[in-house]
Amino acid sequence: MSLTLDGYRIARLLQQSSTTRVYVGERESDGLPIVAKAYAVTLRPGLEARVEHEFSLVRALEGRGVVRALALERSGDQLVLVLERHPGVDLATYAEGRPMAIPEFLPKTRPLFQFSG
Repeated sequence: MSLTLDGYRIARLLQQSSTTRVYVGERESDGLPIVAKAYAVTLRPGLEARVEHEFSLVRALEGRGVVRALALERSGDQLVLVLERHPGVDLATYAEGRPMAIPEFLPKTRPLFQFSG
């Protein structure tokens, strides 16, 4: 299943599950790289409220290394969370299928994020 979203060019599917598909693309207005998480909200009761809650939580986060939530859009029967995409290696590739020790995953640095409010 492909994704059509006004104002965005969707390049390719990254991954999928039974209720979610994750795509990469860019915002048409300025070429900003994005990730679009499309949820099939009609397949699971309560999923729409959970996605709206996720959107509000991500929007409240700020700090270096924190992905910005750009929009929550509808595309047919899907609810799409649009996030800013940062360059780099995804966690699955980095971990190479192995569990990661907490100090490796969360190195000792100053806090990466905080809630605004």
